[in-house]
Parts: sequence; structure tokens; C-alpha cells
Amino acid sequence: MFQSFKSVRAMRCLLLCLLLAKGSGSECEAKPGAVPDAASLVQVPRQGASTQEARKSCLSFIHIPKSMGGSVEGSMMKAQGYEGYWDYPGCAQAARAQLSQEKRFWGICDDRLKCSEPRFWPRPKEENAKNPWPKCMLPSSLPASVPESIRNLGMRAGCSPWHLPPAFDPSLVRYFREECDSFCIVRDPLERMISQLKFVYKLEQVCEPQKLEDLTRMFVDKLDLKQDCHAVPQVYYVFQDGNPKAAPICRHVLKFHEVNQSFPALMESYSLGEVKLLSAIHEKERCTLTPTPATLRMVQEFYAQDYEAFGFQLPKSTISL
Repeated sequence: MFQSFKSVRAMRCLLLCLLLAKGSGSECEAKPGAVPDAASLVQVPRQGASTQEARKSCLSFIHIPKSMGGSVEGSMMKAQGYEGYWDYPGCAQAARAQLSQEKRFWGICDDRLKCSEPRFWPRPKEENAKNPWPKCMLPSSLPASVPESIRNLGMRAGCSPWHLPPAFDPSLVRYFREECDSFCIVRDPLERMISQLKFVYKLEQVCEPQKLEDLTRMFVDKLDLKQDCHAVPQVYYVFQDGNPKAAPICRHVLKFHEVNQSFPALMESYSLGEVKLLSAIHEKERCTLTPTPATLRMVQEFYAQDYEAFGFQLPKSTISL
């Protein structure tokens, strides 16, 4: 059973059964026959031989906003023996001051995460509470494969270091590919969007179909970094250039509604069985609604690559979130 944990984030947990993959078995390495790579899970063509690469000796986490990131990050902190408050940018410093051994953390607590243009990251030790919120700015020079609306924001916009999509920053690509293997959790785009809107707006604004349509129109008006990257399609966290046919950045892709099986299996395969997924943290009120056809059309068009790459289906009737 999962353990409860309080935090400022709104997340829910559910999870995905994994196929088998080969590995080897020193500490933190994969055990034979444990978890498939990204190509096996999303079932799309790949370029190169990434799925044949040997497992690395450690595992990092690519935090896709509103896809259970807070629960995953807290799970690792608790497993490492840290019982203090962790959901803030200085959590790694606080934990390292208490723990006797060097530990690897995830997401908001991953002080090893390297982006091209960091601001106040890793969190400075001096007067930690007074420092501005950390950010990774978009690099000034991005390849033509990155959408123009993103390239135009170079050095003018950014997100929290753990939220910036790796496809928008070559340094993040190297970090998640070269230092450790990585995993991520993908979620139905409509559910993910509504989860974020519920976090920002009043429940009655989100749960009334016409008002949800109006909010959706603003949320998916263009591809940018609005709301700390919470609207960015998930393909930009998972694949090089956000292209499902390109090389994966995220090696192990789990699905939100099936993590009850896939998360424990993945942890065991990297000798991290002590990491037990925490339950949904800071869950907000729920509502049942029927999105308008216009809402469904806008979401399907804006997140078309997510739906194709990860096999999600738009709801045909009411949804409860």
C-alpha cells in the first residue's frame, strides 16, 4: 500500500505494467528481465539503437508537470531517509545536512541537474529562504528543429529547472542521457490540462463546460512556457526535438494510470526497491464534467503528438477529475 504524504502539489497516482528487458546487476543496475525501454512502451519507430544500450548504474527522473512528479520526488526523499519537508528548491541542501551518505535525489531536489542557463541553481547555500525562485532560461541558440515560438524566447523566458523540457536545452538532454538512465510518467493530455487548471483557478470555473472551454482556449493558444511549462506537450520531455520518431531522451516511459505495477517494477530493476510511491499529495476537490466539442477539438489538435505517441484516447462522455 502507498504511504500518504502532504505537499503543496496537486497530483494523483495510478500506473502501467511493463514488459521485460535485459540488464545486469550491480547496485542500482537493472536486474535481468525487468523493465522495457521507451521504445517498447510507446510503440513507435525509433532511430538508432538506443534500446540496445546497456543499463547505467543509476536512475534519474524527468519531471513532466502534472504527471505525478511531486509524489515521485517525495518517494525518493523518504526512501533516502529524509523525513523533513522537501517540496521546495532547497530540499537537497537540507537533506544533505542530515544524511551521512551522498545521495541522488530527483526533480525539485535534484541539485545535480544541469541546464545551459541556470539562475539561482543549484540553490545557493547563503540565505536560502531569501533567494529568488530558481529558473533555467531557454538557451540563446536552439536548433531549427525546435518550434519557432520557443526559439523566439531564447534568454527571455524560462521555467523551474526541473520543469524545463529537455528537448529545449541540449545540456538537459546530455544530463538525462549520459549520467544515468532516466524515467518519466506521461498522462492523458486532457486530464493533465484540467489538473493544472484546477490548481490555478476556482473549481467552479473549471468544472462548468463553457468556462472550461474558455480556459482551454487560453491554455493552448500557442506553444510557449506559460504557467512554468505546465502546458508544454509531453513529447518535448520524452523525445529529442519532441519528435516521437527521434531518439528518446526518457528511457523508461510509464503511464499515469498504470503506475501501480510499473513503478515498483522499475524501482526493483535498478535495486531501488526501497522507493515506495507516495499517494496523491495535496489532492484538490474533484468534479464530473462533459467537455464541449470545442474543448475536445482544441486539446486534440494542440496535443496531437502526445495522443499519437503515447496511445491516449479522448473521452467520449463525461470525465471525473
